[in-house]
Amino acid sequence: MDSFSDAVAYRLRTMTLEDLSNISGVSEGIENRILKTVGGPYKITDICAELKTKRYTYTRLMRIICHILLGITKEHEEMFSPDSFEPYIRVLGFRKSAEPLVGALSRNSSVPVIMNVNKDEKLLSESQRLMLDIEKRATDIYYLGYPTPSAKKRALDYTMPVVIENL
Repeated sequence: MDSFSDAVAYRLRTMTLEDLSNISGVSEGIENRILKTVGGPYKITDICAELKTKRYTYTRLMRIICHILLGITKEHEEMFSPDSFEPYIRVLGFRKSAEPLVGALSRNSSVPVIMNVNKDEKLLSESQRLMLDIEKRATDIYYLGYPTPSAKKRALDYTMPVVIENL
């Protein structure tokens, strides 16, 4: 997580108290404590260690940091709740022997099956596209954490093929 410290510091330095209070998981005044940590040259682990209390566990704080980094708000949380969200299936990889099963899934599924983001994202509803946009943002941010500059590619959701293992 500390690989993303600069990105989190940037997000926190550009957020207002109101922006932070709208982030999913932020409640009970933790936004004030989070903003107080912005001035220091902290890593994410340092921020969480400083904020950790009985009420705010390390895991909860890390989840909040991820929400800050990805821009996941309370509105997203409501939109993506099981009661209101229309799911989709995103296939990232499968075994070659399961190819017939994946084909049957694609043909018979009652929800969209995403095998190729570039081609299939047009099958999604507005809320599903919003969820996919968050997934794409997460992929881009994940690769920013790589130590080598050549690995810090963007838009890999459009260029990485589905992984098919020949086991």
